[in-house]
This record gives sequence, C-alpha cells and structure tokens, in this order.
Amino acid sequence: MVTEIKEKSKSSNLLLILLISFGVFCLILLGILLSGDSTSTNNQNFESDASVSDTLSQITKSPESMLPLVSELPTEYSMEEKKDITNESSTITSRNAEEGFDSGKRLSISKYKVGTYTVTDYIEITFGIYKFDNPNYASDFQKKVSESVKNSGGYEKISVSSDAECFAWTEDYGYGGGRFGDSICVRSNVVFWTSVSITNSFKQPDSYVKDMTKILDRKVN
Repeated sequence: MVTEIKEKSKSSNLLLILLISFGVFCLILLGILLSGDSTSTNNQNFESDASVSDTLSQITKSPESMLPLVSELPTEYSMEEKKDITNESSTITSRNAEEGFDSGKRLSISKYKVGTYTVTDYIEITFGIYKFDNPNYASDFQKKVSESVKNSGGYEKISVSSDAECFAWTEDYGYGGGRFGDSICVRSNVVFWTSVSITNSFKQPDSYVKDMTKILDRKVN
C-alpha cells in the first residue's frame, strides 16, 4: 500500500512538473510573439514618421512667390515680365530633368549706361526658380548643371554666402565678349539659379552674383 501511494505521488509530481513546464513554454512563446508585433509596429511607425518628416520638410510655396519683389531689388534696374519654366524648356530638357520637375518661374532685370556712341555697362541679371517633386530630383538637376560647367572648363569658381548647397562660377571673355557669373543652389526640393551677364564693361560679375544670390536665398524657404 505504501509503495502504491509513493508511485501515485511520483506520477502526480511528474504531471505537475509537465504542466508547469508547458505553462512556462507558452508564456515564453507569447512573449516572443508580442515582442515581434511590437517591433513591427515600431518599424512601421518609424517609417511613417520619416515619410511625414520628408513631406513636411519640402518647400510648398509657388515658384513665383520665391522670386524677388520690386521693393527687394536695387531701384536702378528695370524689370521684365516673369516667365514660366516648363518641363519643355531647354534648360530642363537639355539636362533630361523632365521627370520629377514640377514648375518654375524666371525673372530678368537689367540696367545700362548710354554713352556718346554706344551703350556701356550693360548688366542683365536673371533669377530662376525650379521646383521639383522631391529633394532627390532637385539635387540631381543642380549636380548636372555643376558637372557640365566643370567638364567644359574655362571658369573660375567663386564662393557665395548661403546655407543651401551652392556652386558658383564666373567666365571672362573680355570687354566685347562679355563677362558672366552664375550661382546654382539647391534647398530641399527647390533649385534657385542666379545668372549675371555684363557686356561692354570693365566691371566684374563676382559681387553682383554674391549680392543677388543673397536676395534669392532669403526668398527660398
């Protein structure tokens, strides 16, 4: 009888151990499943937050609103009418930048002196705003323009004051051939391009490029 009781006790203990072990295993398995769901949810939330952040960081203003106003420009310049830049414009098609290009606007201003026999110190400045669907398209366009200038040679690199990524340069073809200066900058999904042309003049374009880039830099945000 004692032996039988001991055997029953052993069986009960063994069953209890098995039940406890099975319960522990289930708890561990449940913990792993819940941890996986939490990680997946966190990853999804992170990706969603990153996507929202990218969208919010993009510039949504119209290209026209980022061009300088009359009151923001030196009074001695006369202004032309603003012109649209489309994905069929040569500036876009020549760089194969049609894909991702949203819209653009261009404004030219000029001034000159009338001499005894001819016009001198003719200065024309063109501001261009190029808005793209996202920063990658804008950066690619700016790089294509910069690389084209670098590959062609015959230029002198200059620096401009801006927290945007900029490449600026000048080209000198003499009094009759003209002196030219440009800066092309990218901020988020917008490229802003300032171009200076000086003919019949001994003046250099450097200071004009720097001053006009500052004006445009304040508008693009």
